[in-house]
Amino acid sequence: MVRGRRAGLGWDYEQGQALSTLPGHRHLVGMLRTEPLQPDSAALDRETLRGRLPGGQVFRITDGLPLSMSRELNEQSWFEFAQRYADMKWPHAAAKSRAGNADALASATFAMLPTDRGRPADAVLRRAMTGWAFNPKRRDTVKPADIERALKWLASNTVPVSRLDDPATLRRVLDQLALKMDGKPAAAKTFSRKRAVI
Repeated sequence: MVRGRRAGLGWDYEQGQALSTLPGHRHLVGMLRTEPLQPDSAALDRETLRGRLPGGQVFRITDGLPLSMSRELNEQSWFEFAQRYADMKWPHAAAKSRAGNADALASATFAMLPTDRGRPADAVLRRAMTGWAFNPKRRDTVKPADIERALKWLASNTVPVSRLDDPATLRRVLDQLALKMDGKPAAAKTFSRKRAVI
């Protein structure tokens, strides 16, 4: 695929066909998205350039997704989102970074749990997340029964990613990153490292 630029908008050239991506390549969880958005007319008018698709639908300037699509993406569960994020980071991360990413995602996940009903022990949940959920190489391997139960519980008991739009939820995540497993404050360097991942 050859990429070009025209009038400040992104274009993909696939097999000689120009497709508008309004206004450029979109990124989702760090992955390049090149599916074109199909406007009602080929001409891009002033409203489109101001952040509206033909028909009046608003799109996000940051990634080019229509707002309705971004809301749908945000309705995925935090746990699913975190696994996809770990998968995206995995190939380019060193072993120590992979472990650090898994640890940070596990810490944040504890703040995204809406209920304690049927909740496995925190140590089991953390082991399930760092050892399997956020480790693509081991995710589909045979797991101990308690880990299997913990992963099933996590899959159905995390809030949607869209909750991060709520300042109180975001504050809970940041507060959780600032704690060690025993509930005591973590070192400033540990908090900074986890915050960088999240």
